[in-house]
Amino acid sequence: MSAVQFIYMKDFEGLLDEAKAGDFNIGACVRICNSAGKVLLIKRTTDDFFGDIWEIPGGAVDPGEDVREAAVREVHEETGLVINPTELCYSSFFDFYNIETDKHKRKFVFTILADGDVVVSHEHNGYQWASLQDVSKMKRQSQYEHYELWDDHYNAIMFAA
Repeated sequence: MSAVQFIYMKDFEGLLDEAKAGDFNIGACVRICNSAGKVLLIKRTTDDFFGDIWEIPGGAVDPGEDVREAAVREVHEETGLVINPTELCYSSFFDFYNIETDKHKRKFVFTILADGDVVVSHEHNGYQWASLQDVSKMKRQSQYEHYELWDDHYNAIMFAA
């Protein structure tokens, strides 16, 4: 159930309603591209769930919180960057089973153009601005290929437009 699915913007609200009705946990992540055309990746700490994996910023949507506002909050918490929710472009979503919560999760992927100084949170131990070629190389050389989540983030990075 872990394939990234690309759809038109008009389907966003329907997918959100479907996730809520299906008792999914809901998350948001953001593919941040800078003016040089590179994508921001952050690296989870070694002792975290999926430790040492490179990912795009994101996390859980809190109860009653708007998905875009959650994306903005997570980006700020994890990178120190301040982004505008009205500039987020909905790109895609992916579903996965979260063994920590024993629930299915639907994660909405947004894209934004942003530059700035990155300061990673305590949940991460590094960051990089990577070209799509670099990301593709990371995928081929990945020690994380057994993690479906890395595949989902990889697809969100490479194919979100």
